[in-house]
Amino acid sequence: MLVSNPLTYLYLKRPALTCCISYVQPNNHISLPPRNAVAVWSATIAVWAAMLTGTALGAFWLWQQPDLLASDDALFFSRGLTFFSVMEFSPHFPGYPGFIWLGQALLSITENSTEAILFATRSSSLLLPWLSYGLLRAVGCSPTNALLGFLLCITEPLLLGLGLQGLSESPALCWLAAACWLIYCRQYSLTGLVFGVCLATRPSYAPIVLPLILWFIYYLPECRRRLLFGVGFIALISLGFVLAHDGTGYFIEGWRFIDGHFSLWGNSMLMKSQQQNWYQTVSGYYGNGLVLLIALAGIAAATLFSLLNKAFLYKHSADLENSPEPPVSITPTKNSRNPAKRIEFRYLNPELLITTILLISGLTWTLIAQNPDNLRHLAPIIWTGIILICLLLNKVNHSIQWLAAIVLTGASIWHMQLQLRWNPTAPAIHQAMEWLSDRQPSILVSNHGIELLRHNLPAFAVADAYYPGTAKRIIDQGGWRLSATQLDHSNLLLTARFLARSPADKPLWIYHQAVRK
Repeated sequence: MLVSNPLTYLYLKRPALTCCISYVQPNNHISLPPRNAVAVWSATIAVWAAMLTGTALGAFWLWQQPDLLASDDALFFSRGLTFFSVMEFSPHFPGYPGFIWLGQALLSITENSTEAILFATRSSSLLLPWLSYGLLRAVGCSPTNALLGFLLCITEPLLLGLGLQGLSESPALCWLAAACWLIYCRQYSLTGLVFGVCLATRPSYAPIVLPLILWFIYYLPECRRRLLFGVGFIALISLGFVLAHDGTGYFIEGWRFIDGHFSLWGNSMLMKSQQQNWYQTVSGYYGNGLVLLIALAGIAAATLFSLLNKAFLYKHSADLENSPEPPVSITPTKNSRNPAKRIEFRYLNPELLITTILLISGLTWTLIAQNPDNLRHLAPIIWTGIILICLLLNKVNHSIQWLAAIVLTGASIWHMQLQLRWNPTAPAIHQAMEWLSDRQPSILVSNHGIELLRHNLPAFAVADAYYPGTAKRIIDQGGWRLSATQLDHSNLLLTARFLARSPADKPLWIYHQAVRK
Protein backbone atom coordinates (compact mmCIF):
# COMPACT_ATOMS: atom_id res chain seq x y z
CA MET A 1 0.00 0.00 0.00
CA LEU A 2 1.38 3.35 -1.03
CA VAL A 3 0.68 6.15 1.46
CA SER A 4 1.95 9.62 0.71
CA ASN A 5 1.27 11.21 4.10
CA PRO A 6 3.57 10.03 6.93
CA LEU A 7 0.95 10.92 9.54
CA THR A 8 -1.58 8.68 7.85
CA TYR A 9 1.01 5.93 7.70
CA LEU A 10 1.68 6.24 11.43
CA TYR A 11 -2.05 6.17 12.08
CA LEU A 12 -2.54 2.98 10.11
CA LYS A 13 0.52 1.17 11.38
CA ARG A 14 0.53 2.28 15.02
CA PRO A 15 -2.98 3.04 16.29
CA ALA A 16 -1.76 3.46 19.87
CA LEU A 17 0.37 6.43 18.87
CA THR A 18 -2.59 8.47 17.63
CA CYS A 19 -2.59 10.30 20.96
CA CYS A 20 0.67 11.88 19.79
CA ILE A 21 -0.74 12.98 16.42
CA SER A 22 -2.89 16.07 16.42
CA TYR A 23 -3.36 16.56 12.68
CA VAL A 24 -4.39 14.32 9.79
CA GLN A 25 -4.89 15.93 6.40
CA PRO A 26 -8.55 15.80 5.36
CA ASN A 27 -7.81 14.75 1.79
CA ASN A 28 -6.40 11.41 2.97
CA HIS A 29 -9.40 9.18 3.52
CA ILE A 30 -8.82 6.41 6.04
CA SER A 31 -11.10 3.41 5.79
CA LEU A 32 -10.87 1.21 8.86
CA PRO A 33 -12.42 -2.27 8.91
CA PRO A 34 -15.79 -2.53 10.69
CA ARG A 35 -15.64 -3.82 14.22
CA ASN A 36 -18.19 -5.40 16.50
CA ALA A 37 -19.22 -2.59 18.84
CA VAL A 38 -20.61 -5.00 21.43
CA ALA A 39 -17.39 -6.98 21.58
CA VAL A 40 -15.34 -3.80 21.86
CA TRP A 41 -17.44 -2.43 24.69
CA SER A 42 -17.46 -5.78 26.49
CA ALA A 43 -13.69 -6.04 26.32
CA THR A 44 -13.30 -2.44 27.50
CA ILE A 45 -15.61 -3.01 30.46
CA ALA A 46 -13.77 -6.22 31.36
CA VAL A 47 -10.39 -4.46 31.29
CA TRP A 48 -11.61 -1.58 33.44
CA ALA A 49 -13.32 -3.97 35.86
CA ALA A 50 -10.11 -5.97 36.31
CA MET A 51 -8.05 -2.82 36.84
CA LEU A 52 -10.48 -1.26 39.31
CA THR A 53 -10.81 -4.52 41.23
CA GLY A 54 -7.05 -4.93 41.48
CA THR A 55 -6.67 -1.33 42.64
CA ALA A 56 -9.42 -1.72 45.25
CA LEU A 57 -7.88 -4.90 46.68
CA GLY A 58 -4.43 -3.32 46.76
CA ALA A 59 -5.80 -0.21 48.48
CA PHE A 60 -7.65 -2.33 51.02
CA TRP A 61 -4.48 -4.23 51.95
CA LEU A 62 -2.33 -1.09 52.13
CA TRP A 63 -4.70 0.99 54.20
CA GLN A 64 -5.62 -1.77 56.64
CA GLN A 65 -2.01 -1.93 57.83
CA PRO A 66 -1.13 0.31 60.80
CA ASP A 67 0.52 3.67 60.17
CA LEU A 68 3.94 2.79 61.54
CA LEU A 69 7.43 3.48 60.22
CA ALA A 70 9.56 0.43 59.50
CA SER A 71 13.10 1.83 59.17
CA ASP A 72 15.42 4.61 60.23
CA ASP A 73 15.34 6.14 56.76
CA ALA A 74 11.55 6.50 56.97
CA LEU A 75 11.97 8.16 60.38
CA PHE A 76 14.47 10.60 58.87
CA PHE A 77 11.99 11.43 56.09
CA SER A 78 9.19 12.10 58.57
CA ARG A 79 11.46 14.48 60.46
CA GLY A 80 12.44 16.19 57.23
CA LEU A 81 8.85 17.25 56.54
CA THR A 82 8.88 19.59 59.53
CA PHE A 83 12.60 20.37 59.82
CA PHE A 84 14.87 19.88 56.82
CA SER A 85 18.60 19.47 57.40
CA VAL A 86 20.79 16.86 55.75
CA MET A 87 23.52 17.66 58.27
CA GLU A 88 21.19 16.48 61.06
CA PHE A 89 19.85 13.45 59.16
CA SER A 90 16.50 15.06 58.58
CA PRO A 91 16.58 13.34 56.12
CA HIS A 92 19.85 11.60 55.27
CA PHE A 93 22.02 12.48 52.26
CA PRO A 94 21.31 13.42 49.47
CA GLY A 95 18.21 15.00 50.97
CA TYR A 96 15.57 13.76 48.49
CA PRO A 97 14.01 17.22 47.99
CA GLY A 98 11.37 15.94 45.58
CA PHE A 99 10.07 13.43 48.11
CA ILE A 100 10.19 16.05 50.87
CA TRP A 101 8.13 18.47 48.74
CA LEU A 102 5.56 15.76 48.06
CA GLY A 103 5.31 14.91 51.76
CA GLN A 104 5.02 18.57 52.76
CA ALA A 105 2.22 19.04 50.22
CA LEU A 106 0.34 16.10 51.76
CA LEU A 107 1.03 17.24 55.31
CA SER A 108 -1.81 19.74 55.05
CA ILE A 109 -4.41 16.95 54.52
CA THR A 110 -3.01 14.45 57.03
CA GLU A 111 -2.64 14.56 60.78
CA ASN A 112 1.13 14.12 61.09
CA SER A 113 4.30 13.58 59.07
CA THR A 114 4.15 9.80 59.41
CA GLU A 115 0.74 9.64 57.77
CA ALA A 116 1.90 12.09 55.09
CA ILE A 117 4.82 10.02 53.82
CA LEU A 118 2.85 6.78 54.10
CA PHE A 119 0.00 8.32 52.11
CA ALA A 120 2.51 9.36 49.45
CA THR A 121 4.03 5.88 49.13
CA ARG A 122 0.71 4.03 49.31
CA SER A 123 -0.79 6.20 46.58
CA SER A 124 2.33 5.78 44.44
CA SER A 125 2.18 1.98 44.71
CA LEU A 126 -1.41 2.09 43.46
CA LEU A 127 -0.68 4.64 40.73
CA LEU A 128 2.30 2.77 39.24
CA PRO A 129 0.18 0.00 37.59
CA TRP A 130 -2.05 2.63 35.95
CA LEU A 131 0.95 4.51 34.60
CA SER A 132 2.42 1.24 33.35
CA TYR A 133 -0.83 0.46 31.53
CA GLY A 134 -0.87 3.90 29.93
CA LEU A 135 2.77 3.59 28.89
CA LEU A 136 2.24 0.19 27.30
CA ARG A 137 -0.79 1.42 25.38
CA ALA A 138 1.11 4.51 24.23
CA VAL A 139 3.95 2.45 22.75
CA GLY A 140 1.53 0.25 20.80
CA CYS A 141 0.86 -2.76 23.02
CA SER A 142 -2.43 -4.56 22.69
CA PRO A 143 -5.01 -4.17 25.49
CA THR A 144 -4.20 -7.73 26.57
CA ASN A 145 -0.51 -7.02 27.10
CA ALA A 146 -1.20 -3.64 28.69
CA LEU A 147 -3.60 -5.29 31.12
CA LEU A 148 -0.96 -7.92 31.82
CA GLY A 149 1.49 -5.17 32.73
CA PHE A 150 -1.07 -3.66 35.08
CA LEU A 151 -1.81 -6.98 36.80
CA LEU A 152 1.87 -7.89 37.17
CA CYS A 153 2.57 -4.51 38.79
CA ILE A 154 -0.38 -4.62 41.19
CA THR A 155 0.30 -8.24 42.22
CA GLU A 156 4.08 -7.91 42.55
CA PRO A 157 4.59 -8.17 46.34
CA LEU A 158 7.70 -5.99 46.42
CA LEU A 159 6.19 -3.16 44.35
CA LEU A 160 3.00 -3.25 46.41
CA GLY A 161 4.86 -3.58 49.71
CA LEU A 162 6.90 -0.44 49.00
CA GLY A 163 3.73 1.48 49.78
CA LEU A 164 4.16 0.65 53.48
CA GLN A 165 7.79 1.71 53.77
CA GLY A 166 7.53 5.49 53.69
CA LEU A 167 10.54 5.65 51.35
CA SER A 168 11.14 7.28 47.98
CA GLU A 169 11.24 4.23 45.68
CA SER A 170 7.56 4.03 44.72
CA PRO A 171 7.09 7.78 44.02
CA ALA A 172 10.31 7.82 41.96
CA LEU A 173 9.11 4.83 39.89
CA CYS A 174 5.83 6.66 39.24
CA TRP A 175 7.68 9.74 37.99
CA LEU A 176 9.87 7.54 35.77
CA ALA A 177 6.86 5.77 34.24
CA ALA A 178 5.11 9.11 33.70
CA ALA A 179 8.19 10.57 31.97
CA CYS A 180 8.46 7.59 29.60
CA TRP A 181 4.77 7.93 28.80
CA LEU A 182 4.99 11.67 28.16
CA ILE A 183 7.88 11.41 25.74
CA TYR A 184 5.77 9.15 23.52
CA CYS A 185 3.11 11.85 23.57
CA ARG A 186 5.81 14.32 22.44
CA GLN A 187 5.41 16.50 25.52
CA TYR A 188 9.15 17.17 25.67
CA SER A 189 9.15 20.14 28.04
CA LEU A 190 6.90 18.34 30.50
CA THR A 191 8.99 15.19 30.10
CA GLY A 192 12.13 17.05 31.14
CA LEU A 193 10.40 18.43 34.21
CA VAL A 194 9.10 14.99 35.21
CA PHE A 195 12.54 13.40 34.71
CA GLY A 196 13.96 16.15 36.93
CA VAL A 197 11.36 15.50 39.63
CA CYS A 198 12.12 11.77 39.41
CA LEU A 199 15.80 12.43 40.10
CA ALA A 200 14.94 14.93 42.84
CA THR A 201 12.68 12.34 44.46
CA ARG A 202 15.36 9.64 44.41
CA PRO A 203 18.79 10.88 43.26
CA SER A 204 20.26 7.36 43.41
CA TYR A 205 18.22 6.58 40.27
CA ALA A 206 20.52 8.89 38.31
CA PRO A 207 22.76 6.04 36.97
CA ILE A 208 19.56 4.31 35.80
CA VAL A 209 17.74 7.29 34.30
CA LEU A 210 20.60 9.36 32.88
CA PRO A 211 21.53 6.84 30.11
CA LEU A 212 17.90 6.99 28.96
CA ILE A 213 17.88 10.80 29.04
CA LEU A 214 21.16 10.93 27.07
CA TRP A 215 19.70 8.54 24.48
CA PHE A 216 16.68 10.81 23.98
CA ILE A 217 18.89 13.92 23.81
CA TYR A 218 21.19 12.40 21.18
CA TYR A 219 18.56 10.86 18.91
CA LEU A 220 15.78 13.43 19.33
CA PRO A 221 17.42 16.77 18.46
CA GLU A 222 14.10 18.63 18.42
CA CYS A 223 13.55 17.83 22.10
CA ARG A 224 17.13 18.41 23.24
CA ARG A 225 16.77 21.93 24.55
CA ARG A 226 13.39 21.42 26.19
CA LEU A 227 14.44 18.14 27.82
CA LEU A 228 17.69 19.59 29.14
CA PHE A 229 15.94 22.73 30.35
CA GLY A 230 13.36 20.72 32.32
CA VAL A 231 15.92 18.44 33.97
CA GLY A 232 18.34 21.31 34.66
CA PHE A 233 15.61 23.56 36.04
CA ILE A 234 14.50 21.00 38.65
CA ALA A 235 18.13 20.17 39.46
CA LEU A 236 18.95 23.81 40.17
CA ILE A 237 15.87 24.25 42.34
CA SER A 238 16.72 21.08 44.30
CA LEU A 239 20.33 22.13 44.81
CA GLY A 240 19.26 25.59 45.89
CA PHE A 241 16.78 24.07 48.34
CA VAL A 242 19.36 21.92 50.14
CA LEU A 243 22.05 24.63 50.08
CA ALA A 244 19.62 27.14 51.58
CA HIS A 245 19.22 24.84 54.60
CA ASP A 246 22.74 23.41 55.01
CA GLY A 247 25.09 25.64 53.03
CA THR A 248 28.46 24.23 52.00
CA GLY A 249 28.26 21.69 54.82
CA TYR A 250 25.99 19.73 52.48
CA PHE A 251 28.98 18.85 50.29
CA ILE A 252 31.05 17.77 53.31
CA GLU A 253 28.25 15.49 54.49
CA GLY A 254 27.84 14.21 50.93
CA TRP A 255 31.49 13.21 50.67
CA ARG A 256 31.33 11.49 54.07
CA PHE A 257 28.15 9.61 53.12
CA ILE A 258 29.38 8.48 49.69
CA ASP A 259 32.76 7.39 51.06
CA GLY A 260 31.08 5.48 53.87
CA HIS A 261 28.60 3.81 51.54
CA PHE A 262 31.27 2.43 49.21
CA SER A 263 33.94 1.64 51.82
CA LEU A 264 32.33 1.03 55.23
CA TRP A 265 28.65 0.23 55.67
CA GLY A 266 27.19 0.06 52.14
CA ASN A 267 27.80 -3.70 51.73
CA SER A 268 28.14 -3.22 47.96
CA MET A 269 30.19 -5.27 45.54
CA LEU A 270 32.87 -2.58 45.58
CA MET A 271 33.67 -3.32 49.22
CA LYS A 272 36.47 -5.71 50.06
CA SER A 273 34.27 -7.91 52.25
CA GLN A 274 30.61 -8.24 51.31
CA GLN A 275 28.45 -9.92 53.95
CA GLN A 276 25.65 -10.88 51.56
CA ASN A 277 25.46 -10.90 47.76
CA TRP A 278 22.57 -10.33 45.40
CA TYR A 279 22.32 -14.00 44.47
CA GLN A 280 21.45 -14.87 48.06
CA THR A 281 18.95 -12.01 48.28
CA VAL A 282 17.15 -12.86 45.04
CA SER A 283 17.21 -16.57 45.87
CA GLY A 284 15.38 -15.90 49.11
CA TYR A 285 12.73 -13.91 47.24
CA TYR A 286 12.16 -15.88 44.05
CA GLY A 287 13.42 -19.29 45.14
CA ASN A 288 16.23 -19.55 42.63
CA GLY A 289 17.90 -16.24 41.98
CA LEU A 290 20.38 -17.61 39.47
CA VAL A 291 17.61 -18.74 37.12
CA LEU A 292 15.94 -15.33 37.36
CA LEU A 293 19.13 -13.38 36.73
CA ILE A 294 20.03 -15.59 33.76
CA ALA A 295 16.52 -15.14 32.36
CA LEU A 296 16.69 -11.34 32.69
CA ALA A 297 20.17 -11.23 31.18
CA GLY A 298 19.03 -13.50 28.34
CA ILE A 299 16.00 -11.33 27.59
CA ALA A 300 18.13 -8.19 27.61
CA ALA A 301 20.85 -9.73 25.42
CA ALA A 302 18.40 -11.20 22.90
CA THR A 303 16.47 -7.96 22.66
CA LEU A 304 19.56 -5.82 22.26
CA PHE A 305 21.02 -8.15 19.62
CA SER A 306 17.82 -8.21 17.57
CA LEU A 307 17.51 -4.45 17.72
CA LEU A 308 21.12 -3.70 16.84
CA ASN A 309 20.76 -6.10 13.93
CA LYS A 310 18.12 -3.84 12.41
CA ALA A 311 18.91 -0.39 13.75
CA PHE A 312 21.13 2.56 13.00
CA LEU A 313 20.78 2.50 9.22
CA TYR A 314 22.17 5.73 7.80
CA LYS A 315 20.85 6.81 4.41
CA HIS A 316 21.06 9.98 2.37
CA SER A 317 18.00 12.15 2.01
CA ALA A 318 17.54 11.20 -1.61
CA ASP A 319 17.36 7.51 -0.77
CA LEU A 320 14.72 8.11 1.89
CA GLU A 321 12.63 10.39 -0.30
CA ASN A 322 12.50 7.71 -3.00
CA SER A 323 11.34 5.14 -0.46
CA PRO A 324 7.71 4.13 -1.15
CA GLU A 325 6.78 4.17 2.57
CA PRO A 326 8.44 6.01 5.42
CA PRO A 327 9.62 3.84 8.31
CA VAL A 328 7.78 3.79 11.59
CA SER A 329 9.90 5.80 14.01
CA ILE A 330 9.79 8.15 16.95
CA THR A 331 13.16 9.57 15.92
CA PRO A 332 13.70 12.81 14.00
CA THR A 333 14.00 12.89 10.24
CA LYS A 334 17.12 15.05 10.22
CA ASN A 335 20.48 14.84 11.86
CA SER A 336 21.25 18.25 13.31
CA ARG A 337 24.98 17.66 13.13
CA ASN A 338 24.89 16.85 9.43
CA PRO A 339 21.76 18.09 7.63
CA ALA A 340 22.74 16.16 4.51
CA LYS A 341 21.95 12.92 6.28
CA ARG A 342 18.82 11.64 7.88
CA ILE A 343 18.75 9.00 10.58
CA GLU A 344 15.94 6.51 10.60
CA PHE A 345 15.39 3.47 12.79
CA ARG A 346 13.88 0.70 10.72
CA TYR A 347 12.73 -1.56 13.50
CA LEU A 348 9.10 -1.74 14.50
CA ASN A 349 9.59 -1.34 18.26
CA PRO A 350 12.21 1.27 19.20
CA GLU A 351 10.74 1.19 22.70
CA LEU A 352 12.36 -2.24 23.17
CA LEU A 353 15.76 -0.60 22.91
CA ILE A 354 14.74 2.08 25.41
CA THR A 355 13.49 -0.51 27.90
CA THR A 356 16.65 -2.57 27.43
CA ILE A 357 18.77 0.49 28.21
CA LEU A 358 16.81 0.95 31.43
CA LEU A 359 17.16 -2.72 32.37
CA ILE A 360 20.90 -2.94 31.68
CA SER A 361 21.70 0.32 33.50
CA GLY A 362 19.50 -0.73 36.41
CA LEU A 363 21.12 -4.16 36.68
CA THR A 364 24.62 -2.70 36.47
CA TRP A 365 24.04 -0.02 39.11
CA THR A 366 22.13 -2.28 41.50
CA LEU A 367 24.47 -5.27 41.36
CA ILE A 368 27.61 -3.15 41.76
CA ALA A 369 26.70 -0.27 44.05
CA GLN A 370 23.56 -1.18 46.03
CA ASN A 371 23.19 -3.05 49.31
CA PRO A 372 21.89 -6.63 48.86
CA ASP A 373 20.42 -6.50 52.38
CA ASN A 374 17.65 -4.24 51.04
CA LEU A 375 15.46 -6.06 48.53
CA ARG A 376 13.71 -2.78 47.65
CA HIS A 377 16.69 -1.80 45.48
CA LEU A 378 15.42 -4.36 42.95
CA ALA A 379 12.19 -2.38 42.38
CA PRO A 380 13.29 -0.54 39.18
CA ILE A 381 14.66 -3.77 37.71
CA ILE A 382 11.45 -5.67 38.44
CA TRP A 383 9.30 -2.89 36.97
CA THR A 384 11.46 -2.59 33.85
CA GLY A 385 11.40 -6.38 33.46
CA ILE A 386 7.59 -6.34 33.54
CA ILE A 387 7.46 -3.66 30.82
CA LEU A 388 9.99 -5.56 28.69
CA ILE A 389 8.07 -8.84 28.98
CA CYS A 390 4.88 -7.11 27.83
CA LEU A 391 6.66 -5.51 24.88
CA LEU A 392 8.14 -8.85 23.79
CA LEU A 393 4.77 -10.60 24.08
CA ASN A 394 3.31 -7.95 21.81
CA LYS A 395 5.25 -9.53 18.93
CA VAL A 396 3.52 -12.91 19.21
CA ASN A 397 0.02 -13.91 18.13
CA HIS A 398 -3.06 -13.20 20.19
CA SER A 399 -3.53 -16.74 21.50
CA ILE A 400 -0.02 -16.87 22.94
CA GLN A 401 -0.56 -13.45 24.48
CA TRP A 402 -3.64 -14.66 26.35
CA LEU A 403 -1.92 -17.87 27.45
CA ALA A 404 1.13 -15.97 28.71
CA ALA A 405 -1.11 -13.44 30.47
CA ILE A 406 -2.98 -16.17 32.33
CA VAL A 407 0.17 -18.06 33.33
CA LEU A 408 2.15 -14.99 34.40
CA THR A 409 -0.75 -13.45 36.31
CA GLY A 410 -1.47 -16.72 38.09
CA ALA A 411 2.19 -17.14 39.04
CA SER A 412 2.35 -13.55 40.31
CA ILE A 413 -0.79 -13.99 42.44
CA TRP A 414 0.60 -17.24 43.86
CA HIS A 415 3.89 -15.52 44.67
CA MET A 416 2.02 -12.62 46.30
CA GLN A 417 0.04 -15.07 48.42
CA LEU A 418 3.30 -16.50 49.76
CA GLN A 419 5.06 -13.19 50.39
CA LEU A 420 2.39 -10.96 51.98
CA ARG A 421 0.74 -11.15 55.38
CA TRP A 422 -2.92 -10.39 54.82
CA ASN A 423 -4.00 -9.55 58.37
CA PRO A 424 -3.21 -6.10 59.80
CA THR A 425 0.34 -6.49 61.08
CA ALA A 426 2.83 -4.09 62.57
CA PRO A 427 6.32 -3.92 61.03
CA ALA A 428 8.78 -6.42 62.42
CA ILE A 429 10.72 -3.67 64.23
CA HIS A 430 7.57 -2.61 66.10
CA GLN A 431 6.77 -6.21 66.97
CA ALA A 432 10.24 -6.50 68.46
CA MET A 433 9.88 -3.24 70.39
CA GLU A 434 6.56 -4.39 71.85
CA TRP A 435 8.17 -7.69 72.88
CA LEU A 436 11.16 -5.93 74.48
CA SER A 437 8.98 -3.41 76.33
CA ASP A 438 7.65 -6.28 78.45
CA ARG A 439 11.19 -7.28 79.49
CA GLN A 440 13.48 -5.83 82.08
CA PRO A 441 15.27 -2.75 80.66
CA SER A 442 18.75 -3.71 79.63
CA ILE A 443 21.34 -3.12 76.91
CA LEU A 444 20.31 -3.82 73.33
CA VAL A 445 22.59 -4.16 70.32
CA SER A 446 21.09 -4.12 66.82
CA ASN A 447 22.02 -3.82 63.15
CA HIS A 448 18.61 -2.48 62.10
CA GLY A 449 16.43 0.44 63.18
CA ILE A 450 18.89 2.01 65.63
CA GLU A 451 17.17 5.40 65.72
CA LEU A 452 13.69 3.87 65.89
CA LEU A 453 14.74 1.74 68.85
CA ARG A 454 16.28 4.70 70.66
CA HIS A 455 13.20 6.79 69.97
CA ASN A 456 10.65 4.19 71.12
CA LEU A 457 12.62 2.35 73.83
CA PRO A 458 14.11 5.10 75.99
CA ALA A 459 14.61 2.67 78.91
CA PHE A 460 17.05 0.57 76.82
CA ALA A 461 20.61 1.50 76.00
CA VAL A 462 20.80 0.80 72.25
CA ALA A 463 24.18 0.16 70.61
CA ASP A 464 25.06 -0.27 66.93
CA ALA A 465 26.10 -3.79 65.93
CA TYR A 466 28.37 -2.31 63.27
CA TYR A 467 31.09 -2.29 65.92
CA PRO A 468 31.69 -6.02 66.60
CA GLY A 469 33.77 -5.47 69.74
CA THR A 470 31.00 -3.48 71.38
CA ALA A 471 28.36 -6.01 70.32
CA LYS A 472 30.31 -8.93 71.83
CA ARG A 473 30.91 -7.08 75.09
CA ILE A 474 27.22 -6.20 75.45
CA ILE A 475 26.10 -9.76 74.81
CA ASP A 476 28.62 -11.09 77.33
CA GLN A 477 27.10 -8.71 79.88
CA GLY A 478 23.65 -10.22 79.34
CA GLY A 479 22.32 -7.78 76.74
CA TRP A 480 19.91 -8.53 73.91
CA ARG A 481 20.94 -8.95 70.27
CA LEU A 482 18.43 -7.83 67.61
CA SER A 483 19.38 -8.82 64.06
CA ALA A 484 17.89 -8.43 60.60
CA THR A 485 19.83 -11.51 59.48
CA GLN A 486 19.75 -14.94 61.04
CA LEU A 487 22.86 -15.53 63.12
CA ASP A 488 24.68 -18.80 63.66
CA HIS A 489 26.69 -18.53 66.86
CA SER A 490 27.01 -21.24 69.46
CA ASN A 491 26.96 -18.72 72.32
CA LEU A 492 23.68 -17.13 71.19
CA LEU A 493 20.22 -18.50 71.93
CA LEU A 494 17.33 -17.61 69.62
CA THR A 495 14.64 -16.10 71.84
CA ALA A 496 12.04 -14.70 69.41
CA ARG A 497 11.40 -14.21 65.73
CA PHE A 498 9.24 -11.53 64.07
CA LEU A 499 7.98 -11.99 60.52
CA ALA A 500 7.92 -9.25 57.90
CA ARG A 501 4.56 -8.21 56.48
CA SER A 502 5.94 -7.77 52.93
CA PRO A 503 9.20 -8.39 51.03
CA ALA A 504 9.99 -4.67 51.33
CA ASP A 505 10.16 -5.12 55.11
CA LYS A 506 12.73 -7.16 57.02
CA PRO A 507 12.16 -10.08 59.42
CA LEU A 508 13.97 -9.80 62.75
CA TRP A 509 15.49 -12.21 65.23
CA ILE A 510 16.22 -11.60 68.92
CA TYR A 511 19.06 -13.47 70.59
CA HIS A 512 20.30 -13.74 74.13
CA GLN A 513 23.44 -15.22 75.58
CA ALA A 514 23.17 -18.98 75.92
CA VAL A 515 23.42 -20.39 79.42
CA ARG A 516 26.77 -22.03 79.89
CA LYS A 517 26.75 -25.37 81.70
